[in-house]
Amino acid sequence: MIHLSWNCHGLGRTMTKTALKELIFKYHPNIVFLSETRLKNDKVSEIRRKCNFPFGITVKPVKTGGGLALWWDHSVVVQVLSKSKNLIDTIIKFKAYGSHIRISWFYGPPKKEFKTAFWNSITNLAGSIDLPWLCAGDFNEHLWPYEKEGGKPWDPGKHRFLREFMDTNDLIDVPFKGQRFTWSNNWPGDGLIMIRLDRGVVNTQWLERWPSMCVLHSPMIGSDHCPLIFESDPPFEKGPKSFKFEPMWVEDPECHEVIDKPGVFLLMSCGPRDWSQASAAIHPIVTDDMNQSMCKPITEEEVKDAAFQMGAHKAPGPDGFHGIFYQKFWNIINETITGTSTEFFNSGEISGSINILSISLISPFQCAFLTGRQIQDNILVAHEAFHYLKLKKSGKNHELALKLDMSKAYDKVE
Repeated sequence: MIHLSWNCHGLGRTMTKTALKELIFKYHPNIVFLSETRLKNDKVSEIRRKCNFPFGITVKPVKTGGGLALWWDHSVVVQVLSKSKNLIDTIIKFKAYGSHIRISWFYGPPKKEFKTAFWNSITNLAGSIDLPWLCAGDFNEHLWPYEKEGGKPWDPGKHRFLREFMDTNDLIDVPFKGQRFTWSNNWPGDGLIMIRLDRGVVNTQWLERWPSMCVLHSPMIGSDHCPLIFESDPPFEKGPKSFKFEPMWVEDPECHEVIDKPGVFLLMSCGPRDWSQASAAIHPIVTDDMNQSMCKPITEEEVKDAAFQMGAHKAPGPDGFHGIFYQKFWNIINETITGTSTEFFNSGEISGSINILSISLISPFQCAFLTGRQIQDNILVAHEAFHYLKLKKSGKNHELALKLDMSKAYDKVE
């Protein structure tokens, strides 16, 4: 089952309605929750029908702000427990499963003078209902300092409401994919503020039923908030199959002959790898004595000691080899390992056979690593460009956009 939750920041704008229709077409959600619709109920119902949702409820906006909408299709039966300008609490039955779940749809008060009263009123929202439970939406709260960038420093006293609510009701934050922040003021330069205000939290019963539950932070288009796509059973993503050396191979006498062939070791250890997860930053804390010791030329004995200090059957490194491989075949590969290590320490350069992999991984034409630009900015630029083309209905100049990423699609084909 798939749910869409989005603070659309005004549902009446053409770009927002277009973005919503694209999200529904792409993800086929069973349920759609919208906050800050800023439209009268009849207008929201008209948009709901155009998006092919037969059922829905609305909460009218207060003056020119607020407004909630909850839509659903024929696959579910929705019972509304309560609704207000900040919350729609529901029990939902999925016809395919035949069981009930509880979902509370949030739009937390953005103004601090209303926060205390709202969060106090729902402190014990769990009550006596013993069901899998999801709380989703724009909480207008964040949990930790790293969930905010820019603006005033994080104050734990002011941002305690969501954390206390989760502790009281034994709720757990749902893992997310995509960009880290879900809201931005989109100001240029030092005035930029980004916060993770939107999320989903669940109880243990939900996790027991759907342990792979995750939420996708879709790019911000048509609003200053990310749409959230909740997937209870996300598809399993298979990565490239890595080479793994089996320790039992060392007992086979033919294994020595294979390893002794010229170039076999380098071919096996320098194959394609999945480098999607970057290593964390390492802060240099080295004294002068330590630095002098490290700058001394390395010896063959040091390289051998390092190889034989590895656990023989511990998990293999990125090259796929266990420690027992280096220890068992040291008399065959010692010159290659020692020579490569010595060359690197003496010249400060990676050998050509290894450097080929690095060059192929970082293209000279890439745009992921540009000074002053974050990776997620590329997504925003691409989406904004295509939205501009979709909304362009007049003018003498014709424009064209091409998606040219075929090298990524075929870079593993041999």
